Amino acid sequence: IMWPFVSLESGLRERCLRDEAVLFGSSAMSGRPFRLMVIPSGIIGGVVWGCAASSGAPSSEQHGNATGDASEIPAITAVDASDARPDGDGTCSDDGWCIVDYPLDGDLTLVSLWGSSERDVWAVGSRGAILHWDGSAWQPSNSGVDYAIRRVWGSGPGDVWAFSTLNGILHSSGWVDGQASWSPAAFSTTDDADGLTGVQQTTPIVSVWGASATDIYVGTLQVPGGSVWHMSGWNDGEPRWRPILEYLDYHGPVFGTAATDIWVAGLNGKAANSQGYKSGIVDWTILDTGTRANLRGLWGGAHDDVWVVGDTGTIRHWTYDDDGELRWLVSESNVTRPLNAVWGSRPDDIWVVGEGNTVLHGDGESWSRSNIPSVIPAETRLFDVWGTAPDNVWIVGDNVILNRRRPSEMSR
Repeated sequence: IMWPFVSLESGLRERCLRDEAVLFGSSAMSGRPFRLMVIPSGIIGGVVWGCAASSGAPSSEQHGNATGDASEIPAITAVDASDARPDGDGTCSDDGWCIVDYPLDGDLTLVSLWGSSERDVWAVGSRGAILHWDGSAWQPSNSGVDYAIRRVWGSGPGDVWAFSTLNGILHSSGWVDGQASWSPAAFSTTDDADGLTGVQQTTPIVSVWGASATDIYVGTLQVPGGSVWHMSGWNDGEPRWRPILEYLDYHGPVFGTAATDIWVAGLNGKAANSQGYKSGIVDWTILDTGTRANLRGLWGGAHDDVWVVGDTGTIRHWTYDDDGELRWLVSESNVTRPLNAVWGSRPDDIWVVGEGNTVLHGDGESWSRSNIPSVIPAETRLFDVWGTAPDNVWIVGDNVILNRRRPSEMSR
């Protein structure tokens, strides 16, 4: 993708708005003040686009019959009865992936993982499911809701968030004495941002990353485009959010390697990078990924070592090319299924999961298929991967939790 340049001429603001709509796949126009700087494509293959975060909220265009009632949030698509939960607790593959049982009945799609240590791991999914791993077993945690929870993240063991939509956010002080209490966290906009419409309130949150308890980013799936929101603290017992990116045709991940290195990706291969939230401004650098595939997962260990994965087996690596320039390089996965998530413990130990039982392991240069237990149905969707070390990695998906353990712990 070669992003069009915007000439710095009279009437720049109107031109920026028009080109912004092209760049970010949106027909919406906004009265937001923002900054635009041209950077030669030979350097980074893009432009820098920024707008003041003190402007209004995203477009209020309607979609479907959504309302502001969180109880009406559609559940994550249920799996077929033929893909019922495998009866194989403790069964391990020759690559070390073991099925780990969990105490919930019925079909369950788990879509997100996060933890603060190997004895404090969370998983969330359909039917309001929240599970906690204490180092020996998964235990249910009563969320108090019955709608799909799409993301889980925390700044530490005593600060854990569960996200569904903008008006379906839960907060907990963590796992204490064998349980966790969850309370709704109202999505309050900052004083200088417009309130949310009913449609925006039910916008699904599809990704989250934070540098600290008061520096959190969430990505939402919104019609016609999407938006990224930032939380920088609490006021009167409520977290305060403001929009910082509206017109990226956003479909997925937000991730940071540091508070000053934030990444987003989306539909049609779009990706952007920012140095974070500074003085009410977030500048986004649009970067050419060289693909039109929808991008679903992001992870990186440093600014010059970031991975993005997506549809049709797409994998791109942001790193230095042979000429010493930073750019997105093609990384051949040798698979064609959609890839949903990527995580690594270090530059030469990277895991990718996707649909159709797809699990890939990378050493930073190439990828190999990793086998999971054969009792798992062949078309199982795997949605997230996360771990604490090379020998402690978790995967969740349709009716399954997998753990890759130390060799001595592979039999129970």
